[in-house]
Amino acid sequence: MRRVYTAHMTAASRHAPVPRRAGGERPLRLFLALWPDEATAASLEDWTRALLPRCGGRAMRRDTLHLTLAFLGPTGAARARELAGALGAWRAESGSFAVVRAGRFNRLRLVWAGPHEHGPDADRLARLHASLWDWLAPMGWRPELPFRPHVTLLRDAGPPPPDFSPGPVAWRYDRVALAASVAEPAGPARYRILATSLGGRPGPSR
Repeated sequence: MRRVYTAHMTAASRHAPVPRRAGGERPLRLFLALWPDEATAASLEDWTRALLPRCGGRAMRRDTLHLTLAFLGPTGAARARELAGALGAWRAESGSFAVVRAGRFNRLRLVWAGPHEHGPDADRLARLHASLWDWLAPMGWRPELPFRPHVTLLRDAGPPPPDFSPGPVAWRYDRVALAASVAEPAGPARYRILATSLGGRPGPSR
């Protein structure tokens, strides 16, 4: 599998070099994530449309949907360039999982979609998360805990109904993206892809 989500990422927020600034350089809010392909993103958007009238809030745009593996936070542009270059030579383990449930982070009022909490899909994502942080550690990064794989669908929203069950969404991946959250003068932040890893090596058989 070699074109798991590249087309959607390119359409969403064109790959771009890490910006250079004269004088002081503004830190970039970085994170590493899985990005869905067009079909997967469309299915997740269907979930969003189904939940919006029942939960209220603000829907995330299709091009912003992603599953964060590592939040790195504000990072200087020079270090971001170093990380972007290194990621281009790193090969993640490829795999797949199913988005099967919706939930809410009550304090943040975020409605999310995600895989089962336990089982093979959860184990596969936990393994990818751990391998990514093992790779980041020699560069001085430290993991945030715990890892709760999810895709944010709605902000400022109420809880999803307990009977919400639109059917699973299959998500295949073979690359990890380095992205920057770019604040807009008006409206929500946008995400810009700075680099992606190499195509993934096959994961262990089930």
